[in-house]
Amino acid sequence: MAKKKYRALTGVTFPATAAALKKRKAGQELEPDEWTRVEAGKITDAIPAESVTWLLKDGIIEEVK
Repeated sequence: MAKKKYRALTGVTFPATAAALKKRKAGQELEPDEWTRVEAGKITDAIPAESVTWLLKDGIIEEVK
């Protein structure tokens, strides 16, 4: 199944990998290369699934069909 794609409506920064997300949830600081930045208007399928709901609700991203 293909991953859903989302357009960033504002710039958004998030952990780049599942390991980085787990590290961040554990309260550890991430190195600069452990973050991914998507600028407004760009499309990505890399947003962590557990963040999608609140990012959509807050108008930070929109689903691309």
